[in-house]
Formats: sequence, structure tokens, C-alpha cells
Amino acid sequence: MSADVVIAGGGFRGIISACLLRNRGLNVTLVERAPFLGAVLWPYEWEDHGLILDKGCHLFGSGDQVYDDIMLDILDGNFESHDMRVATVYNGTKSIGSAIPDLTSLPDKEVSLILSEIIEAAARNPDVRGAVNLEEVFQQRFGPTAAAHLNRMCEKVATTSPVNLSPAAIHSTLGLRIVVTDTDVADLLKQIAPLDDRIAATNVNDPYKYLERANPKIPHRHYYPKQGGTGAFPRAAKTYLEQAGCEICLGAEIEEFSADNGGVSVKIGGAARHFDYMVWALDTGLLSEIALGEDLVSDKVHKTPMGLYYFLTPKDEIGDLSYIQNYDPGNLTFRLSSAGNYSNQATADGNSYICSEIITEMGSDVWKNPAAFSDQVWKEARQLGMVQSDRPIDVFVQKTPVSYKHEKVGFEDAFRAVEAQLAKTTDRVIITDPMVLGYLSIMEMLDSVDVH
Repeated sequence: MSADVVIAGGGFRGIISACLLRNRGLNVTLVERAPFLGAVLWPYEWEDHGLILDKGCHLFGSGDQVYDDIMLDILDGNFESHDMRVATVYNGTKSIGSAIPDLTSLPDKEVSLILSEIIEAAARNPDVRGAVNLEEVFQQRFGPTAAAHLNRMCEKVATTSPVNLSPAAIHSTLGLRIVVTDTDVADLLKQIAPLDDRIAATNVNDPYKYLERANPKIPHRHYYPKQGGTGAFPRAAKTYLEQAGCEICLGAEIEEFSADNGGVSVKIGGAARHFDYMVWALDTGLLSEIALGEDLVSDKVHKTPMGLYYFLTPKDEIGDLSYIQNYDPGNLTFRLSSAGNYSNQATADGNSYICSEIITEMGSDVWKNPAAFSDQVWKEARQLGMVQSDRPIDVFVQKTPVSYKHEKVGFEDAFRAVEAQLAKTTDRVIITDPMVLGYLSIMEMLDSVDVH
């Protein structure tokens, strides 16, 4: 008899976990408190213009064959490969071909110093061990000169000093690599493993250049639904999972549970159920509160609110870049995307939209009255070349209280404390928290589920 598994949370993690487990023959019940799957992938609708609005810039990127196969099976032909054109902004300069921190616009002497410090840092501490916060990680990976610039970028991206963030927050803020030299030199340096781990090179002409292999189904590495925006994925996932025999409980949540090594008893919408395993695909803080009676984790997570600005404009006046990552502290804009273009959306009279993402803080002027900043945000979009029109035809503004989540110093200890407390009574609760694991490690965690 196959094992019964309940999955808490129907966002991306929950959907992928359900597919992986069902493909192994397990009986899967997926529980989601919202009336739909997908979480952040579920879009807004701009009813005045008949447009579907993604919540920021979301594109699916090829990288792991297992994930690609699942996602493409779910989309069932409703996708197309995209030749993404991206740029990054820093020091008042827009650099085409990469969306990660690019320091090549700095004075030549400073760039040379940064490069020499990176080489020295790689030789001295190739594995980057011993850092207690993100600022120390920047120092150890890239040396003091680059770190000073990365600290400024991080404060914009995360709205807090990197001193307050865990070393693990490098993944949710700026990433492991930076651009600091031209592609030819970077290619040469990347032959040395500790430098490959620190230095990035653009790959405009070969999107799979720095991956182990290409995916023949996705020639341009990125893909996106042909119709329906990002919401097409969770809609299709619901049908896919139901046809595969999964039970999907929408508008419900796991209110309480008890577990031992014989399984997990849960209460879903007031009804008692028993499962062999539970996969937790929600925030670990909520799990801690339900299981231990105390949230040990949430105060170790820094959450960033965001304002989303959608500007209606003639489609032929939107630039040819897919998105622009803006690290300049002097600008409001964090990221711009031509989402209306790559989602194949236009009104009957030829208009589409761009999206501007503004990271802010609770209580800030932007948060309290985002519409008051529409003109400034539009001006930045024009200055950065995302759009040419003098004025937008219309504006739609939304706020989200939590966009990105960054681990604070102490997060890992708090997470491990929850794991240790649960392990005292059960090995049947599996936590798939990407803040600790990364999405690719979800598969490794699910391997611990006994099929029978």
C-alpha cells in the first residue's frame, strides 16, 4: 500500500513537492488556505483594460532537468522559450547582458583593485568560512573595495544593513558572483574554481554557456506561458495534479497536528485526518507555532514590503529589454520589466504595460501613499530606457507587505532548533524551506519519504 502524504501550502514549493511525490506513487493531499494555488504566481487582473498582471517580474528559468520536465508537463505546450535581454544599473550606468551586480562602470583603477582583491581573497579563503554576517561574506568573497559597493546595494535591496543579515542571505539579496571585468578575461579567470565561484561573465550569445548542459526544449534557457501570465502555471497545476489523482483542498489549512514515528494526525477545516507523512511547504515560523506553541523563527526573518506600479503605454514604445535590475541607491526603482511584452498581452488599440517594483519599508511615504510617487517612478522608467512615451495612459498601483524574505543573523540556529524539537517525537514531518535548502534540495528532502 502506498504511503499517504499531506502537503501544507500550495505555492510553488507545494506544487513541485506534490508532483515529485505523486510521480513516485504516493497518495498526495495538498492543502492551501487561499482559494487558488500558486501564491505569488497568482496574478492581479486589470479589469479596466483586460490585462493580467504578474506580481513583479517572474520568468521560469531552465537549470534542472527534473524541474523543467515537471513544469513543462504541467504547462502542456502553453509555453514559449524567451531570449531574455537584461541589464543592471549601478553608478549611473546601465550595463547590458547581466542582471547581477556589475562594477565595471567604476574608475579603471578601482576596478583593477577590486579584481586583484578578489584574486587575493580566493587564494586566502577559497571556501568562505567563518563569516558571521553578510557584510563579512562580502569582505571574504570579494575584498574590501567591492564589499563597500555591495553593502550599499544590499541596503537598497533588503532595506537593512548586511551586518544584520545571515551569510545565507547572499542568495536572496545579491547572489554569489559579480561582474568586474569583460567576458574574455572573466572566461579565463573562471577556469579556476574559487574565482569561478566569485566572478560572473555575460552570456548573451550562449545562454547555456555556464551550465552543464542545455535543455533541448528550451533553446533560450528562459520560458514563460504563452497565455495567462504566471497564473497559467498554478491553474494548469491544479488540473494536472487532480488528473494524477491528488486531492486538493483549497480554502483550508492545517489548524493543528500531532506526530510520532507512526505518522501525522492533522485537523483540516475542522476534520481529523491521519497521514504517514507531512511535507511542510509554508514558513517554518508557522510550523514552529503550531507544533511547539512558540514561533522560534519569524523574528529571524527580515521581510521587505514592495510597491508595484503597472503603467499602460503603447506596445511599440516599450523598449527591447525584458527587465532591468537597478542597484543604484539614488533611484526608487528596484526592478523594471516589460511583462506585457513577454506575456504577449496587448489591448485592442495596441497598448501593453510595464511593471516597476519599488522596495520600501512599512510606514514609509511610499508605503503610505504609493500613488503619489507614480510620476517619479515613471520618470525613472523613461530614463532607464524601458519606455519612450512621455506619459503613461493609465497607472495601476498595488502594495504587498511581504515581497522578499532575508535571513537575519541567527536564522539558521532558530531553524535547526525547530528541527531538533520535532525530531524528538517524529521523523514524519519534512520541512522544505528554501531559505535553508534551496529549491533543488527539496528533491533530496523528499527522498526520505518511504513510498510504502
